[in-house]
Amino acid sequence: MLYVETCRSDSVVTLRLNLGSRMPLATSSMGRAYLAAVKPGARKGLEDRMRTLDPASWPSIEDGIRKAIDELEEFGCCSSFGDWRPEVHGIATPLRVGKGMPLMVLSAAGPAQSMPAEVFMRDIRPALLAAAQEIEGHFQ
Repeated sequence: MLYVETCRSDSVVTLRLNLGSRMPLATSSMGRAYLAAVKPGARKGLEDRMRTLDPASWPSIEDGIRKAIDELEEFGCCSSFGDWRPEVHGIATPLRVGKGMPLMVLSAAGPAQSMPAEVFMRDIRPALLAAAQEIEGHFQ
């Protein structure tokens, strides 16, 4: 996954990811949201590549992808609570911005120490989903 836009809080503790930063598909919330939402044929191609690149980790990667698909259906977003980096929690949702445009993802992340999973699911998730819906509405 590639950052094409980023916004930061004024908090002292923040992720320092800039435009052009790359995130792993398998363990980040944004990568999982992409994998959960992309067409099955495209997902299979990506899964095959991940399996080939890291056969030892594939079983846990596959479990994470299956969990992401279930989360997207149940909650409208996918999570990574310490899976990418132990000190980072995040959630993400697919973003469809119009015909001819690639599938994108909107995410929110923060320090695990001060932002437990419950805060993301209870407080941040509704705002993230509303923001995605508002953005998508501008392209319909």
